Amino acid sequence: MMGDTEVDDDMALYQVLHVSQAAHTAFDMSDLDILKQGVSMNAKRGITGFLRREEGHFIQVLEGPRDNLIELLDKIMRDRRHFNMRIIDLRRIETREFPDWSFGYDDEGPRDALPGCLPLDKVPAPLLLDWMRDAAHQHFARIAQMPLARTG
Repeated sequence: MMGDTEVDDDMALYQVLHVSQAAHTAFDMSDLDILKQGVSMNAKRGITGFLRREEGHFIQVLEGPRDNLIELLDKIMRDRRHFNMRIIDLRRIETREFPDWSFGYDDEGPRDALPGCLPLDKVPAPLLLDWMRDAAHQHFARIAQMPLARTG
């Protein structure tokens, strides 16, 4: 029976919420590199999530199999495009919050929606996660309203 538990745990989904300070205070071309790498690598690893740049910080929610998340978090911690990474919340989940986004990214949105505009590392994890959900949904609603570029 122990083997069954290990298999179940390997298949279980986890969610991690982390905050870090960006090496550049505003959007930088290295953000696009993060996005490009994230899109290709996360899809291969079964990882979904959303990254937001806010006031010189990155806030990210990642979801996926435990071992894949641990491997990715280790890589993120060593990435020089940011520093002072702090894991705010880590939990086992039944379903993904961001199932269709191997890597969502946004750098604008409802900052005033955070209670009292607290420093990001002082906002309780459930409130920060709710804010991230709202930011992600608003971001993708904005994209859906954009006219398509015509070619030819």
